[in-house]
Amino acid sequence: MKGKREQNLSSSQKKVNKIFTNFPFPPFVIYQRGVGIFNQLKEPMIKIKCRYYNLTLDVTKKIDEEIVLPDGSTVKQAVDFLIKKYGYKFQQRAILTMDSMQGTVQRANVYLNNHPADYEYDYPDKLETKLKNGDTISFGSLIGGG
Repeated sequence: MKGKREQNLSSSQKKVNKIFTNFPFPPFVIYQRGVGIFNQLKEPMIKIKCRYYNLTLDVTKKIDEEIVLPDGSTVKQAVDFLIKKYGYKFQQRAILTMDSMQGTVQRANVYLNNHPADYEYDYPDKLETKLKNGDTISFGSLIGGG
């Protein structure tokens, strides 16, 4: 007998569930709880606070949120997770493409603990920097004045 959760799945979700029949956990977890896969695997998890400013705030419609990722995740993996969650518009605003004298350059509009994540002095591994529990990732320009 199928549970209530399985009965409420769309046809595309049911197709995906058939693909994942050999997994050691119920595949509908993917759709019912965004990071349910990680919870089922019992991996150590970390909580990251995400803050959204100016351009990204228009896409997310929220100022901040907490996300849960597997321990050892990098800044890039967190950004990819949020791109999957919020879509193409978020990607355009989190990863900026600019023209310069060297040609077209991509620059992450991402800050880790209030420092640019792609700035070598603070983070030599740039977007491959491993996250720690309680880190804050900010998207958008951090502008101050006085």
